[in-house]
Amino acid sequence: DILPEAGYYCLTLLPSGRHLWAESIEELVQLTQAHEGETGVYFGTAAFNSVANRKQCNVLALKALRLDIDAGAKKFEKDPDGTYPTQRDATTALVKFCQSEQLAPTYIVSSGEGLHVYFCLSEALAPERWVPLAEGLARLTAAKGLKVDPSVTTDTARILRPLGGMHGNG
Repeated sequence: DILPEAGYYCLTLLPSGRHLWAESIEELVQLTQAHEGETGVYFGTAAFNSVANRKQCNVLALKALRLDIDAGAKKFEKDPDGTYPTQRDATTALVKFCQSEQLAPTYIVSSGEGLHVYFCLSEALAPERWVPLAEGLARLTAAKGLKVDPSVTTDTARILRPLGGMHGNG
């Protein structure tokens, strides 16, 4: 649901920044499983035109809008205006936002102490059609006071931790 059905898919290993490319979602899943239990494993949330790079100019299509909601005592201490003290607080704020805006997330994934929230679309969209929707979602979250990282919401070439991926804090 999260990724378009055609294109090239990217798994990124940090801190090296190494990109592993897959020609199918099934192959991407296999690559991800081969790095199970490791930290610093991320997947590109778009399909790409080629394996040349993971830059916005190479994005073919996207099939989900997403939010990155940060939480945790250390992050909250550094940035109380942009994060939540706990994952429970983040979840409560997300539920309140979704109820007030009549939005239903497709997936809510623990990203360690925060949340990655996906709103899957019925069809894959080219970046020029996806970006206005993502920008609208970013404006809506800001207007309603939901603390999200807006750069994640609007970045066509963004990487996020896969389901089951290990966060550096365990």
